Amino acid sequence: MQTLNPALETYIFDRLNAVYAPDAIAAKNNLNNDTDKNRSYLGTYFPRTFVESCHIYRQLFQNQEVYNCYSQKKLINILIIGSGTGGDLLGLLQVLNECFCSKQINIYSFDGNQDALNIQKQLIRDFYQFMPNQNNQIMVYTYFVQFTCVNDIANSLRANRIPFIDIMQSFKMCNELYNQSADKQVFYQLTALAEQYLSPNGIFVLEDVTNRNDDQKFNSVVMSDQVRNYFRQNPHSSLKYIIPVCCGKWYNRCTWAKCLSIVEYTVSHRYAPAERSKVAYKVMIKQPLGQLLYDSIETRDAYLLAPRTYCTKDDYLYNQDFPPCGDVADPYKI
Repeated sequence: MQTLNPALETYIFDRLNAVYAPDAIAAKNNLNNDTDKNRSYLGTYFPRTFVESCHIYRQLFQNQEVYNCYSQKKLINILIIGSGTGGDLLGLLQVLNECFCSKQINIYSFDGNQDALNIQKQLIRDFYQFMPNQNNQIMVYTYFVQFTCVNDIANSLRANRIPFIDIMQSFKMCNELYNQSADKQVFYQLTALAEQYLSPNGIFVLEDVTNRNDDQKFNSVVMSDQVRNYFRQNPHSSLKYIIPVCCGKWYNRCTWAKCLSIVEYTVSHRYAPAERSKVAYKVMIKQPLGQLLYDSIETRDAYLLAPRTYCTKDDYLYNQDFPPCGDVADPYKI
């Protein structure tokens, strides 16, 4: 069970008038949300994304090599693609605030909904009303841009002279681009963009929904296929594929065309004591930290890639009643 930060919960529901109103269909596309719809998103899906982001980054920064690398940085530049009201950003900031003090944190936040960006800016402005003050100086620069493809993102980054980035993330946005894109290679292209913009030791977190896209392909399968193809076609990439561990270690020998990876969370807040959330995510890290981590991760016999779904060096086992062996590891921990 993952719980929302209690002070943040009070802030979004009592100060920002968030409303809990699940609507899975409406949540698929938030670009044209008005104030009322953004309040519904804030009270329903923001808590899930916040918890997911916290969990991902806590596991990353619990790794001593990652922690040591970022503890030496005085400035941390963050790029958020499709930031919305900022659930993923606030989750990341909470973890950075737990781990570090006296950092300069610059956020470059891109989204196509101005009202959502306004909510996000208020959350950042009042950050230390619901977080312990660790003397981190947080600046957010928001950019109102409506993307139709990854090339639009690249053009916006160049036009706004975005500097090299230490942490780049995109949560639950690529599926929207995929459904409106002609060539459909959005996960591949965004990985290439991350390689271009990340500074040495930079982290790229790509998270998205697991449901079917408009073409009836499972989004998590599309993500797995495109990220795997990127690293196969770019063997000298300065990025290392780190999470899921089995994907990073075995993508060159993987022959499964329908690799379904799912992480499930149970999220709790005042209006949802046990709400389920399912996502898929990948973590890629630039050299030299990426190689250091890759070399330090012990390869296990099998990994639990999704509920009842296992990955071994030579096979992908779906809908299994029992694990294939006694050495089954979590591919999302390093």
